[in-house]
Amino acid sequence: QAAAYNESQVFYVSKPADLATATRVKFRIITEDRIFGHSEEVWNPGFDPQTQQISSRNFGRGIGDCGRAGLWRRLGTKYELIQFRYKSDCDGQDDEWPIIFQK
Repeated sequence: QAAAYNESQVFYVSKPADLATATRVKFRIITEDRIFGHSEEVWNPGFDPQTQQISSRNFGRGIGDCGRAGLWRRLGTKYELIQFRYKSDCDGQDDEWPIIFQK
């Protein structure tokens, strides 16, 4: 799924060389109400094959001054949330979004 400045993707994990075991990854997120939830989609994702981490950055608007960002690390066939950033105020400032969760 894509929008003007955001694109979502889903990820699957499986046992090595056994695609029949592939399952869709559920990512733990923090909602706008700062409550833990889950999503099967991540936005504008990145994947680091060396660390097996997935990053996501969902822009609230095109200039990127607000939104949410997550970082997850692989634990077997699951991904664990290790950091989440959120900035609701679209204020035109190009600053680092505040960390609201850090493992």
